[in-house]
Amino acid sequence: MGLDMSLFKEGKTPQGKIALALDSKSNKQHNIELAYWRKSYDLHDKFLSYAVSSIAIKVAKGKYANKEVAKAMDLNCKKISLTKEDLIEIKSWCAWKIQEEDYDDNDYYRQDYELAIETIEKALKETDFEHEIIYYWSWW
Repeated sequence: MGLDMSLFKEGKTPQGKIALALDSKSNKQHNIELAYWRKSYDLHDKFLSYAVSSIAIKVAKGKYANKEVAKAMDLNCKKISLTKEDLIEIKSWCAWKIQEEDYDDNDYYRQDYELAIETIEKALKETDFEHEIIYYWSWW
């Protein structure tokens, strides 16, 4: 068993719910995988921190009853939506990690952070955040 991690893009309905994205080449709707990582634990923790913060805010506002919190905190195989601001912050964090840590050019984690930066830059340029959603998904 391990940790598999992906960043996806999907369309969203006018009500803000996730819908499948339309592939302009095939004219079929589906989710689009933007990136895949394996066992990048620091990056995984960073992505999950956005879900935990969102849940904490909902608890503070009384949107979750106590018994619902544990269910909400089960983030395995759950879609964690990310805003444009979240992505910018994650990208900055990855750049900081590369500078802060003493990685050589072939380091596995450095490559993960570089892939995250590259993927987020592309997503920021190519995503219509009014009609599409970026989300993180992981399985462990």
